[in-house]
Amino acid sequence: MNKEFDLLDQKRKIYFIVCLFGAFVVGLAYTWAVLQLPFIERLGGAAVEATVVLCYTVTVVSSTMSPSVFGALIRKLGPKKTIFIGTLAFGLGYIVAGQTSNMAVFYISFGLGTGIGSGFIYPTIMGYLATLYPDKRGTVSGTVAGVYGGASIIWSPMLAQMIESQSLDFACFIAGIVSLAVIIPVSVIIKPVPVEYIEYKQSQIKNTTKKAAGTSLPDLNRGQMVKTSMFYVALIAFAFGCTSGMMVISQISAIMQQSFLLSATQAAFYVSVMSFMSMIGRFLWGAVTDHFDKYVTLSIICGLPIIAMLIVSHRISLLQWHVWVSQRFATEDSEAPSLL
Repeated sequence: MNKEFDLLDQKRKIYFIVCLFGAFVVGLAYTWAVLQLPFIERLGGAAVEATVVLCYTVTVVSSTMSPSVFGALIRKLGPKKTIFIGTLAFGLGYIVAGQTSNMAVFYISFGLGTGIGSGFIYPTIMGYLATLYPDKRGTVSGTVAGVYGGASIIWSPMLAQMIESQSLDFACFIAGIVSLAVIIPVSVIIKPVPVEYIEYKQSQIKNTTKKAAGTSLPDLNRGQMVKTSMFYVALIAFAFGCTSGMMVISQISAIMQQSFLLSATQAAFYVSVMSFMSMIGRFLWGAVTDHFDKYVTLSIICGLPIIAMLIVSHRISLLQWHVWVSQRFATEDSEAPSLL
């Protein structure tokens, strides 16, 4: 058995790199910001804008809920088959969505297809690598999350350029083909992790008292999980985290194009900036959890967006006040006070 574990030790770096490629490609899920307006134009213009935008909500819900809804099936299939099936749904979802002008087909292909597909691929890759690296779960998980969230730094301007120079059909087709061509080999290359491997790795870690406490939690099934109070705390945290993260990134391109009259390629730059900051945060906090209490870390992560939004809200209020004062003084032919 030790020989099998030693062999896995030698190959786990290869599996790690391969999975990072998979996470990078499934990061296409964060490019909705550059696809939204072209899809609105394709499917009917302003009359269907709200309906098209709602499709991305379906995508996000499908992505986040599919691991729980299909948990038993995913556990039965194992990581290889789960990633393979998810890749088919994800890649074909992009291809079909790019070709259709029917709203129902669009919802099924993009809303459910890419959503369920990414929900099968990304969490499975994350869980698989956490099993491979029980001694570095935080760092590994943070790296995968960073690559996944930061992938749109590259994908967003690429897709925006393809849409402007070619067409939406072409961009979605390329996205789908790349997904199938890259992630399917990931499902073929990775190998299942033996059940006893985690215990074997833990036994090799020196001074593991503190780290072992973090890995000795009971393995709960879905029914047991929903009976714990921590599940609902995590649910609320993720709900607000998703709102302040993914949903903001998904709308930034439309905001920049409609409010500041930028082109799709120019607006994609701001998508890349937000994605870059998201990536840095994932790398940082993933590594931090290997050295500090996870609940304290989670509290800090959830607290930072609250502080940031309060600051933004305060600045917006000051700006509105300044505009009002400026307009009033302008009517009196007097100079308005400057905003400090």
